[in-house]
Amino acid sequence: MEDKDELIAKLVTECDSLKKELEKSMQERDVLLCEVNRLKFEVQMSDLKRLKEEETSEARLAELDNSFHGALGYGKLRELLGFHLPP
Repeated sequence: MEDKDELIAKLVTECDSLKKELEKSMQERDVLLCEVNRLKFEVQMSDLKRLKEEETSEARLAELDNSFHGALGYGKLRELLGFHLPP
């Protein structure tokens, strides 16, 4: 009977230890998931900023192109700067 009690006590102790390890692992997982989500958000914000800058650059180039339209001909400024218009 004592052997059974010892075995049960040992198993209870081991179970408690495993529960603590599991809780610690789950907390670490949650921290890592938060970090991944934060990094994804930063990448998305960076992409949006880059797209906005590209759109702004394209708009400025179009304005310059239009202002030089009479003097150089349509699309000449883009061509000079290395931007090729589609056929």
